[in-house]
Amino acid sequence: MGFHTFGRETPNINDRMQLNEIATVPYRRLLDTIPDGVVCFQAMRTDGLLTDFRIAFVNQIARSLSDQYIIKIQVGTCLLADHAHLPALASVLTYYFDLQKEAIETGQPVAVTRWLERLKRWYAFQFEPVGDDLIMAVYRDVTEAIDMTRQRDEQNRLQQGILDASINSIIAYGAIRNNAGEVVDFRFLQYNEVARRYLSLPPDVLKRTMLELFPGSMQDGIMSRYVRVVETGEPVRFRTDYQADGLQGVCFDISVVKMDDGIVLTFLDVTAEEVGRYQLNEHARQLQLILDGAINSVVSFRAVREAGVIVDFVYESLNQSALGYLQATDKAQFLGQRLLELNPGIRHTGGIFDMYVNCLASQQVQRHTVNVDGGDNELWLDLSIVPISADQLVVSFMDTTTIMQNQRQLETTVDELRKSNANLEQFAYIASHDMQEPLRKINAFGGVLMDQYAPQLGEEGSDMIRRMQSATIRMQVLIDDLLLYSRLGNQKKPFKPVNLTALLTDVLLDLDEAIRQKNAVVNTAVLPTLPGDETQLRQLLLNLLSNALKFTQPSRPPVVSITCQWLTLKATQQQLPGATHSGGYYCLRIQDNGIGFDPKYTDRIMQMFQRLHGRNEYPGTGIGLAIVQKVTENHRGYIRAESEPGKGASFFVYLPIG
Repeated sequence: MGFHTFGRETPNINDRMQLNEIATVPYRRLLDTIPDGVVCFQAMRTDGLLTDFRIAFVNQIARSLSDQYIIKIQVGTCLLADHAHLPALASVLTYYFDLQKEAIETGQPVAVTRWLERLKRWYAFQFEPVGDDLIMAVYRDVTEAIDMTRQRDEQNRLQQGILDASINSIIAYGAIRNNAGEVVDFRFLQYNEVARRYLSLPPDVLKRTMLELFPGSMQDGIMSRYVRVVETGEPVRFRTDYQADGLQGVCFDISVVKMDDGIVLTFLDVTAEEVGRYQLNEHARQLQLILDGAINSVVSFRAVREAGVIVDFVYESLNQSALGYLQATDKAQFLGQRLLELNPGIRHTGGIFDMYVNCLASQQVQRHTVNVDGGDNELWLDLSIVPISADQLVVSFMDTTTIMQNQRQLETTVDELRKSNANLEQFAYIASHDMQEPLRKINAFGGVLMDQYAPQLGEEGSDMIRRMQSATIRMQVLIDDLLLYSRLGNQKKPFKPVNLTALLTDVLLDLDEAIRQKNAVVNTAVLPTLPGDETQLRQLLLNLLSNALKFTQPSRPPVVSITCQWLTLKATQQQLPGATHSGGYYCLRIQDNGIGFDPKYTDRIMQMFQRLHGRNEYPGTGIGLAIVQKVTENHRGYIRAESEPGKGASFFVYLPIG
């Protein structure tokens, strides 16, 4: 229930009239013609107190209502006293009494709208004081108006609900025109909740204009597009990068349609979509640049099916290398074209077409080396086929003809070298054995001559015999070393755990006599156990320690140190860049204080028969360190040396762990 003020149809009854004036014939006729019920009430007082109202005038409409309603609406009837016999109406009559009393006491009109249950209708009442104790009550049936208002309100709520349910921002604008009839701005008519939140619209937005809140709409022809829709009625949709009104860097997708003398604007922030599209295009561009810079040829295909069966492939993309391989200059020659139309022979060339089909069927990456018939010359291709979807695949290929030819040549050369090495090793082994017997006989016969014919030979002859025997002994040692070196290439025993500490102890026992003669000091550390060939590793330690005891300085007793350190691969690579064993290495170091050598001879001393000193100064065959290097290589290790003349030498042996 609420207040209701009648519109222009209500006659002007605000002039204060006297009751006798109202009762005149002209006024009665006038009041009988209006569509509203009119009742004039006279206030009834007792001792100055307002106690009731008596009807002084009733027009035709009011009299007809009396026939339909239980309350008597007749001249002379009192509102309360004449209806006291109707207790059910007491509250209603008291309500009307209080309204009229309020109008009398305040001197201001009082208006209400009330539902009359008996009539099932809505009525609007207005109580107007027209004298000190006169009230003019005017009422009208407003049921249709209220129903229409309710329907309109429900329609508005429904419409607003639909707008608010939209994920897009929606604003309805009404055109604002100048005196020349030109659209110069728009006023806000309606908007949804999404638009309000997104644009932070102020509470008084319906009193503001579009250009007042968003002057940036004048940029990039946005306003002119809105005006064109109003004038032509043709809808428009466009995207724009908005750079004003606190919305810098925002991209909008805007749809505009005409509504009466205005527009309905629907817009969506598509900045993320545009950024994503830009990034996608940028990634595609970068990927194409990468592919065009690749050595491999790369082509993508899409399958062509008939009744579900792959009958051909269409070129979708290719890089510059593929373009060059296909002896073309423009990608347009291939994009969108069918493979078999451009190269019909591929169906029967190395089974390549079937490889493409099988790749899509299995959805597995495939790698093939294919011998393609290239006419007089063979043509090898290394193919990698990758399925991208059920009907898309990427083929990367490279012409490996030269590589295959070189590989065959290399295999032939390696095989020949292997046979040659085998022959050389066999020759060295046989030669060493065959040469041992004559040397033993020469040495034995020399001894017989010295024992039995020394007086006849004389001192000069005996000296010649001794030299001959010395030469045969050196030759035997050389042959023994050669035989040992050749055996290192032939022996392929499986590696077993070797305790280097125990092995070093045995080697030092073998060298005990030389150690005592030299008065040497040998310092040892605990060495690891590692997989290897015990015989070969024994020879490695023996040769390195023998050298340390051999190449000493007469002025001081020799000191030899044997230590070991575990190194990671990274630490090893700092000393040996070529190291590759992921498990790391044991670094075995044999250090002495002997005569040392010039660092420029570091590589030379590891070669066969290389000596830095004369045979008379330091005996030997020049094979000892070559044997050490061979043993190290057999164990997939490395060896290096550091030295300075007069400051001793250090040999570092790197053996892989595990």
